Amino acid sequence: MQVDFNAWTEGEPNNVDDEDCVGMYGNITQQDSRGLWNDFRCNASMTYICRVFKECMRPLGMENYEIADNKISASSFDGDDRVPQYGRLNNELPWTSNSNDNTPWIQVDLGQQVIATGVFTQGHQSESGHKYCVEEFKVKTGLTEASLFYLHDNDGTTEKAFIANCADTPNVAVMSEFHSRPRAQFVRIEPTKCYRNGVSQINVGQSHVVIRSESDRASNIDDEER
Repeated sequence: MQVDFNAWTEGEPNNVDDEDCVGMYGNITQQDSRGLWNDFRCNASMTYICRVFKECMRPLGMENYEIADNKISASSFDGDDRVPQYGRLNNELPWTSNSNDNTPWIQVDLGQQVIATGVFTQGHQSESGHKYCVEEFKVKTGLTEASLFYLHDNDGTTEKAFIANCADTPNVAVMSEFHSRPRAQFVRIEPTKCYRNGVSQINVGQSHVVIRSESDRASNIDDEER
């Protein structure tokens, strides 16, 4: 891919002493150079612009049962074999909302504050070949159950509609990334469109869920960045 943009400092790059890497000037006395580029030796030690954590994008326990059953709740469920505790990735049975529930949701209490980066959703195919999956959903997050708020599109005002599974491959886990990276302990998924055995339906929930995060605890991120 060809990139036409550059922001080199005047006279750079000059490749003095075999400078094969690029850096950006930050808080220096020459204000005219702040934010501009310079070539540096690749073994030079500098501060970071952004930082990637070793535990970035790790699952938080919905699939391996680190999150206990009593931390998973839902607006309703359609029988004892469709309870919210079954809404785990790769579980044999899924969670399904009651057919009379017009505003279904499934919610997870993570038990800790994290920087949430996204969720995986997964549909279900029965032994008889019937296919079920959530096709679209919205997400609420919050530090408490009483402070949940919707994740938004890039415009900051429209509630984000995430695209999940399709009817052709309901068992494939689909990752939906949170671009805003909210700090949260509670994550609620609200299905808005579902596929049930040949028919797309609005506001019906049937899914497996796994939530991923950047780090163990949000407090750890603060400590490392101070």
